[in-house]
Amino acid sequence: MIFLDPPYQLETTYLSTLQALAESRLAAHAQVIAEHAKRFDPGRKFKALERTRKLEQGDAALSFYQATLT
Repeated sequence: MIFLDPPYQLETTYLSTLQALAESRLAAHAQVIAEHAKRFDPGRKFKALERTRKLEQGDAALSFYQATLT
């Protein structure tokens, strides 16, 4: 399990980190959870890494990503 929680204002950090994870061998074996501001959508899909769930509470949200089979 990989948990991402950069400062919310660093939105490009989410994108670059999720992209790097999707390109790594970790993506096939890990669940990735990104905590972020509810108003920000970090993205639905990064190569084989796809969001499977989004949980919102207050101003925060958790996006859950899992590798999809191709």
